[in-house]
Amino acid sequence: MGILERLGVRRVINACGTLTVLGGNRVSPSVIEAMREVAESFVDMNELLIKSGEYVARLLNVPGALITSGAGAGLVLAVASAITGGDVEKMSRLPFTEGMRNEVVVQYPHTVGNPYVYWTPPRARTAPWRSSCTRGWPTRSSRGSPRYPT
Repeated sequence: MGILERLGVRRVINACGTLTVLGGNRVSPSVIEAMREVAESFVDMNELLIKSGEYVARLLNVPGALITSGAGAGLVLAVASAITGGDVEKMSRLPFTEGMRNEVVVQYPHTVGNPYVYWTPPRARTAPWRSSCTRGWPTRSSRGSPRYPT
């Protein structure tokens, strides 16, 4: 019996693409092996983040990269960076944003199952970029459900 069965978690068919709420993406065997190797050691996590970011930046031929635990963490860091603009004093005040730019525009498909996103008027929800994958999302993780009451 695997871990999902022991936990009572059902597998689902993903017909939408890469979505965090469906586990993100499958992980290649080489990545799993690298994770296993690191998991068997104690390392300075800051050094690992810096060195792995430098490695990915070289692969992508970009000035810098930062490995995060997922899309949500990446978005948090990107928004924090935009809000603070590199100002160390502002960084030290987070999550308190008084006096800073603190509103973020998010396309509707990226609000799937997120109870913390302010909902837009119905006419705005029919914008042309709305993903068909967001329609009929499981109500147990939707706004207004017992898990996330309105």
